[in-house]
Amino acid sequence: MAPPGDTASERSGPRRRCVVCRASVPTGDLLRIAWPAGAAGPAVGRTLSGRGVWVHPVPICVGALCPGDLFRAFRRKVTPSQMADLLIGLTAISGANSVELTDRRPAEDG
Repeated sequence: MAPPGDTASERSGPRRRCVVCRASVPTGDLLRIAWPAGAAGPAVGRTLSGRGVWVHPVPICVGALCPGDLFRAFRRKVTPSQMADLLIGLTAISGANSVELTDRRPAEDG
């Protein structure tokens, strides 16, 4: 998988933008996150129904993913436990041993 911003991954076909680093790359270089109807929270999968967002499966992008990124896409609040479950799933799928989380937003009260 090419790192974010790598122009060597230029291929024909659908392109999507990583919700974190904003690089536009072929869909094969990204993971899709969706929140299917009736699901308890966001999940990772290309064939999940509903609107989706895309993220690079690299520690820097997965670690910088925040609830605000998902709120803008899904128009639903993502709880800390939903975010933790999603990050665990993304880390497992991306093959990273650990992800250094980057706090890009102030903590919410309540």
